[in-house]
Amino acid sequence: MKKQKPSNWTAVDIETAPDMERAANQFEPLPEFDPAKVAYGNTKDPGKRAILLEEKRDNHAQASQDHAINFLKRAALSPATGRIVAIGMRHQFSDEVEILTAENTESEADLLEQFAAAILENNFSFTLKNWSGGNGKGNFDANFVFRRALALKVNPVHFEGGFDDLASRFMKFADYNSYLKLTNAARELGIEPTYSGPVRGEFFHRFLAGTAGEAEGNSFMEPAAQRDSAIEYLTDDVNLTWEIATRMHGV
Repeated sequence: MKKQKPSNWTAVDIETAPDMERAANQFEPLPEFDPAKVAYGNTKDPGKRAILLEEKRDNHAQASQDHAINFLKRAALSPATGRIVAIGMRHQFSDEVEILTAENTESEADLLEQFAAAILENNFSFTLKNWSGGNGKGNFDANFVFRRALALKVNPVHFEGGFDDLASRFMKFADYNSYLKLTNAARELGIEPTYSGPVRGEFFHRFLAGTAGEAEGNSFMEPAAQRDSAIEYLTDDVNLTWEIATRMHGV
């Protein structure tokens, strides 16, 4: 059997979820409603002032609720309040996508250890090609993996400096802080995405866990089918990243 050629790079994509315990520790609620700070303007009538006071109180309650909901929605986007639940990779000379998930590892730390081991085994230059979507300073995957590795005491040398953001390079001549979705970039290059199911990045973790409901876009899938669809979604993203990386490297 012919030995597979070592890879110069590996296309990767990660999926994250909120960590409710750490998110709760980081959450800062809005200040409590203070009736003394309500401005009544020229309103002198006690009845009208009472109505205005209740309106302000209700508005503050709604704002506080929206603040908490928005915080939880964004918790998965920060390594301070989120965790990695899946990592997909495809090595340069491979036809297969390998998916590591929180379901087939003992912990998030184990997930990162297995990720590092898989890269080191197949990639002698340890370059990770990912797609952040923007051409600004940030690299979502690199930031998340590196900081979670630090927090979980997984050797960060595996990941520090190893990422190459294809989006930033793809849009190097565009206006700074431009943004382009992976699927749109692929279509621009004539590479058609294959996934057409209900999974989206925001709710990936719910589909992976088999708990997505109608609010997350699932109205018919049983838990096992939800998990399969989540894996298909991630596999397609990794393949698109691999195709773009291949195109950009002239292979």
